[in-house]
Amino acid sequence: MRQNKKNILILGAGVYQVPAIKKAKELGYNTIVLSYNIEEYPGSKFADIALNVDTTDIPKVLEVARKYNVRGVFTTGTDVALPALGKVNDELNLVGSSYETCTLSTNKLLMKKKFEENGVPTSRFEIVDGVEQAKKAANLIGYPVMVKATNSSGSRGITKANSDTELETSWGFAKKYSKNKESILIEEFLEGKEFGIQAFIHNKEVKLICVHNTTTTPPPHCVPIGHSYPFKNVEILDEVESICKKGIKALKMNNCAANMDLIQTEDGIKIFEIGARMGGTCIPELIEVYTGIDVTKECIKISMGKKPNFQVQKKQAVAAMLITSKKAGIFKSAIIPQEIKDSPYIVNISRDINEGDSVNSFQIGPDRIGEIIVKGDNVETAEKRCIDFMNQIKIELV
Repeated sequence: MRQNKKNILILGAGVYQVPAIKKAKELGYNTIVLSYNIEEYPGSKFADIALNVDTTDIPKVLEVARKYNVRGVFTTGTDVALPALGKVNDELNLVGSSYETCTLSTNKLLMKKKFEENGVPTSRFEIVDGVEQAKKAANLIGYPVMVKATNSSGSRGITKANSDTELETSWGFAKKYSKNKESILIEEFLEGKEFGIQAFIHNKEVKLICVHNTTTTPPPHCVPIGHSYPFKNVEILDEVESICKKGIKALKMNNCAANMDLIQTEDGIKIFEIGARMGGTCIPELIEVYTGIDVTKECIKISMGKKPNFQVQKKQAVAAMLITSKKAGIFKSAIIPQEIKDSPYIVNISRDINEGDSVNSFQIGPDRIGEIIVKGDNVETAEKRCIDFMNQIKIELV
């Protein structure tokens, strides 16, 4: 570690943090990277200093931040480290999301209440503490409903329930990803077209709003598995941007990225949730291909107190899908036809796992095997190529 360089604290060492670690080093910073069981994660080998610290252990994270005199703190693609990030920003007077904002954006109950208080359009919801209470709430709202763990990310603990019987299964799944005695959210199931937003806020001004198309897995899990640009429904962009800014204001977001999940229903556009960080499922990489802006670098600049540049340089249609498995097993290989590897439309094909690693049938975001990113002359062509190429990739398990 170079003594004449400023230190940045990066919370997490998983696949979403690796680009951030590399880009922070490209910007000339020493990277102090924290994660529970850090040697198990790929980011550990790129860090200047890799420490085995649970990113949810706020006092320990603060201790490390003070010890290394960090000038900024950063995370991406996950919510679990956000409360610690906010506390470090507050305690060390750094630039970035406050602890209040991070708490609001990671606790779905508090978030929904803020939406309600500030007139942000969202689904009906009830907060419950037991399965019988959950059934009453579901019958009050009307089936189907979404059952959600309240402090989870990566679609953990979130399923659709169509009946009291299914709700019992969904309840168990939500409790699996909940802390002891934590309340559960029963939410109106909204019919419509899901999409998302990645917005970037600097000095209380929204500098860039990128609206993307979203592909999700079928119920009961309804997990985002792909995204694409540009957004197809241009007629609603003004309304979408207005709602986006209202959501940002409700959660008091500043000097950060905002990752939003929304849906267009017959009753209008509604927000599911907002995270005070960049999204996963290839979103930063897609935005860079689409706009020419390396948003990971620009967000790192914000966290280090530097002025970002979110000036759009181009508009390139692009789509991405996660590479997944329908069954569980031990990973043996991913066979990719040579014509796909050589295609001029391929931006990136990568995998996150190695031979001998366990593979889950895809239910939540971290069950991913890898990703494929494909460009095209328009968004429809990019999406079609992406699906065609992905379907030709053969995953071998033992």
